[in-house]
Amino acid sequence: MFLLQSFNNRRNCDMYLLFQLFALSTVLELVKSLSCAEDSTFIKDKSFSNLRILEGEIRNHDGVENQASCALKCKRRSDCRSFFFNKNTAKCQINSVIYLSKDGSEVDEGAVFFRKKMECPALPSVPNSQPEFDVNSAPNATGTVLKYTCNVGYSPQGSVRCQVDGTWTQMSCTEVIRSCSEVKACNSQYGDGEYWIYPAPYGTTKVKIYCHGMNSGSPTEYVTLNVVNKAYYPGKSSQECGPETFPGCSNGGGETHYTKIRVDIQTMEVDRIDSTFSTTVFGSPQNYGEANDCYTIHYGGKKQTCGPKGTFNIDTTGTGLIIKKTLTFPVSGWNAWGQTVRNTDGTKIDLLCGGWSGGCAPSGAMTLELVSTGSTVPSSSSAVDPMCS
Repeated sequence: MFLLQSFNNRRNCDMYLLFQLFALSTVLELVKSLSCAEDSTFIKDKSFSNLRILEGEIRNHDGVENQASCALKCKRRSDCRSFFFNKNTAKCQINSVIYLSKDGSEVDEGAVFFRKKMECPALPSVPNSQPEFDVNSAPNATGTVLKYTCNVGYSPQGSVRCQVDGTWTQMSCTEVIRSCSEVKACNSQYGDGEYWIYPAPYGTTKVKIYCHGMNSGSPTEYVTLNVVNKAYYPGKSSQECGPETFPGCSNGGGETHYTKIRVDIQTMEVDRIDSTFSTTVFGSPQNYGEANDCYTIHYGGKKQTCGPKGTFNIDTTGTGLIIKKTLTFPVSGWNAWGQTVRNTDGTKIDLLCGGWSGGCAPSGAMTLELVSTGSTVPSSSSAVDPMCS
């Protein structure tokens, strides 16, 4: 009897130990499972540390031991996509959304935020574009950026990126606007002002254009000059560098200041005789881009010490445009002399020319071209990007 009881006691003890080991193993597996669920399914977003957002909340659990337990509560819900866990308060808030910003957040000291690892669904369609990737094996993980190239005549707006909430950002290819008439046709509410326009010679590169006469039937295009461009034709003469006479052969000269220059939007050629946005300080109006005088005689084309005094200062700094670099300003007239000084990036051209009478003017059409990389261009906020209605 004693032996049997001893055997039964030993057997019970062994069974108890076995049960304890099994229970411990089960707990360890459960903890491991919870940790794996947390590590493989959720991503910690540190930008939301010590914050909480109530919008999108499914339920708020109290007395939750750790973030692994909170992760499991979220994982058990098909509509749960993120959770906040606060170790200080043992609260677990599970949510139906993944937050893209901190808008509407409140301080919750000790809170951490986890979101589900997401993939974006089927590739978005971007009309009037061509994908620059293999559509049959395109990546769709969070953070992926897909490149689309808009067709000729269309301009990109936005980009295609897989967000953390499993949605793609939107991109569109809109037909470019190439003139002020098209701006007006796009939205009848637009009036005179600065707009981003895509002149035909520049393809899909936009430039800042001032639209004038938008309430008329035929608006015209201008480039606003950030620096006043000045023409100066002296109103006096000094034939042999002697005493000055007024008006001499100058016919009173003239000084004109330009703040905008008109362009043919189809070719981007400057209309050098348009004076809509110019002011003549004295004398006769002077054409854009030429320098003249009748101040003194430069015998045999040799510069006199007292002249010339005819000047024109071209300055397109900050417009994103320059006068065509191959354009020259040859000197003409009787016993004339002149020089052209152009800075490295082409934004400034200083003319000093004159004779009896004489001067210098463009050798051909004065067209504008885009500045090279690194030169100053207008800020995006300095003009309106037309939105059609």
